[in-house]
Amino acid sequence: HRLPGRTGVDLLVQLHNDPATAPIRKVLITGQAGHQDTIRAINSADLDHYIAKPWTPEDLRATVVEQLTDFVIDQGLDLLDHLDVLDAPRLLEAYSRGTRPD
Repeated sequence: HRLPGRTGVDLLVQLHNDPATAPIRKVLITGQAGHQDTIRAINSADLDHYIAKPWTPEDLRATVVEQLTDFVIDQGLDLLDHLDVLDAPRLLEAYSRGTRPD
């Protein structure tokens, strides 16, 4: 589906430029983004991951888990609260390294 009046890349750039949403992980999931749009997403939106068609539900789930795990670690959130839904081995590794909230 297309976004009315703008592209997904426009939305990603807007999210990146807003201090309230800048830290979020940004994933471009598309079958329609051209080469220039993809470059713009990487350079102007600080894109974290790109998924092109065709994708599988397993690919999407794995990407979401990976990106949310990175976000939780990067933001210093309570790692142990997320063990059951995110990448538990990575969270435990980060926890053992001391990457945890104060």
